[in-house]
Amino acid sequence: MANIRIKNLTLAMIMALTLITGWMIMGLWSAYHDHRHAMGHERFASAIVTAAFRLTSLTGDYMIYHQPRARDQWRSTHRSLGELLQNKDFGHIDINPEIIQIHHSHETAGRLFARLSRDSAQNQNGVFSTVLEKRLFDTLLTVNQEMVSNASLVETRNRQTIEGANDRIKKLVMGILLVFGAIIAVISLILMRRVVSPLRTLVNGIEYFGGGELDHRLKILRHDEIGDVATAFNSMADRLQESL
Repeated sequence: MANIRIKNLTLAMIMALTLITGWMIMGLWSAYHDHRHAMGHERFASAIVTAAFRLTSLTGDYMIYHQPRARDQWRSTHRSLGELLQNKDFGHIDINPEIIQIHHSHETAGRLFARLSRDSAQNQNGVFSTVLEKRLFDTLLTVNQEMVSNASLVETRNRQTIEGANDRIKKLVMGILLVFGAIIAVISLILMRRVVSPLRTLVNGIEYFGGGELDHRLKILRHDEIGDVATAFNSMADRLQESL
């Protein structure tokens, strides 16, 4: 009865450890997914920061030199940023307030620059000829800066997510290793109890009998090969003792 209880307890321990391991593996996969997702968003935010800085630089170049080349480069960069914002690979864009604000700033910047490039007028000294043009330029720079700030917030949040995911992965890996170690320890104890200990009892009994203790018998009550050997040994000892 005690052996049955021990066996059931051992099986329960192994099942519990297996369930814990499965839960940890699921957590590890979740942490890996979060890490990969955040890495993609960090690259996304870095690209937005770079594009917004370039728009700011091209805006200043266009207003100072009034060259078509700077205007075309601005439009090309703005169009590339729009394509980036529409990239579905980054996912969960609609629920991110910073990304929504970047979308809004991008559209606003496009309208402002279109108006600025259409209505711009400068004198030969590079001074704005109208108060409206100066306001448009200042507003456009502000909008570009807002894009940089929001993208930086996304970048910082994703970096924190990456660090948190790395910590989770490390802890889960350590936990899985500990659980595997516990499973190996339980299996070793089972093998020790089921195999090694009876074999040691069998060897000691044979040595006692060979040393002259003819009344010694093996007390191994098992229904396996070891039990068969013990039963055969006891039968042999009985016959030998009766023959003497």
